[in-house]
Amino acid sequence: MNDGPSARSVLLAQVRALRDQLNEAERTVQDQSLDQGLLGRIGVAFENLIHEERQKLEQLREQVEQDIDLQICWDTLSERTRTSAGIFQECLAFVQGALVRAAKLDGGLCELADALLDGLCDRTDVPWQRFTILADGEFHGEMVDIIRVRFPELDIWSLPVTAHEFGHFIAHRISDPAQGDFRYPVRELVDSEARRGPRDGDYAHEYFADLYATYALGPAFACACILLRFNPRTAYDDGAVHPSAAKRVYVMLRVLDKMNEMARTRRSAPYDEVLDDLRGVWARSLEGTGRPAKLEPAEIAELDLLSGKIFALLDRKLSTVRYGGWDVAMDWIEHWEDELRGRKPLSIPRSISSGTLRDALNAAWFCRLHHSEEMSRIGQVATELCHRIAGTRQ
Repeated sequence: MNDGPSARSVLLAQVRALRDQLNEAERTVQDQSLDQGLLGRIGVAFENLIHEERQKLEQLREQVEQDIDLQICWDTLSERTRTSAGIFQECLAFVQGALVRAAKLDGGLCELADALLDGLCDRTDVPWQRFTILADGEFHGEMVDIIRVRFPELDIWSLPVTAHEFGHFIAHRISDPAQGDFRYPVRELVDSEARRGPRDGDYAHEYFADLYATYALGPAFACACILLRFNPRTAYDDGAVHPSAAKRVYVMLRVLDKMNEMARTRRSAPYDEVLDDLRGVWARSLEGTGRPAKLEPAEIAELDLLSGKIFALLDRKLSTVRYGGWDVAMDWIEHWEDELRGRKPLSIPRSISSGTLRDALNAAWFCRLHHSEEMSRIGQVATELCHRIAGTRQ
């Protein structure tokens, strides 16, 4: 009488099936119908991940055949299955994202996000060499470093938020040489905060990403958060991973204050007006929902200490990325405000050769703050300006 497959043959069959799935995932991401430019930026990463996982499955197969304890082998297979699931998820996200981008269903937004982050990358010695795709929310996929852009927010107004996700990528790659080895100051800061409590490490990571985005983009990031993302009704509610919106707004504006002072001339500082605007709209939003206007003094002192450490780190390691294009942004702001006051069609400023995407986003957000009723027109002309700067087309 045939007793059927043995316990080891069942396990081996599942090992082979998982190996076949890895092979199929590899074939899918290497399909020649996909954007070869995107594949060139990610193909090696997928190849290395899948190759390493196949090697580990081969080691497991050998252990099964060598009569290693079945419980150990099944536990190992569970671990390999979990890791492979993450790889499959990233492969599928890449394929879907590449197809969406090829069909221009993102309106060209991902190309702008790529250009923005490539520009930030060029200002540091930390390589990224990846790209962005649409997803149900912004996040940085650590496995292959693809950054997600939230669907269906397909206009430029949320574009500054991608810099926050880029901050998560860059956080653990900032290093200091130390006696032939390397120290990672952001990791050390996060680990130090984590020792204070279970959420403090996650919060420190979020604060770093917020401060990085503000430091690199200027007011545009704070504008996007305050006017588009943060709910004043829940502004004082801490989350499992993210600190409260009130705390995040405080540190963003604190960084802008510091940047403002660093750029101050005898007469004025560049961000005086926009800082007043942002503080005013945030205070009115809080007041309108019956929330307190300010954090508690103890919270402010704690945030000042932590944000001071992060700002010092940014200024020491990433000073080349600090936003300094407000004069260019103001030229474009004046150009658009003249047209808005004169009820004229909005046009691309005459000279854009010296400007960047960061300047365009700041100019657009400043005009939106002062002319909210013209948001649609401002967004349209600013989007066209961004595409011209980036050399892309919708």
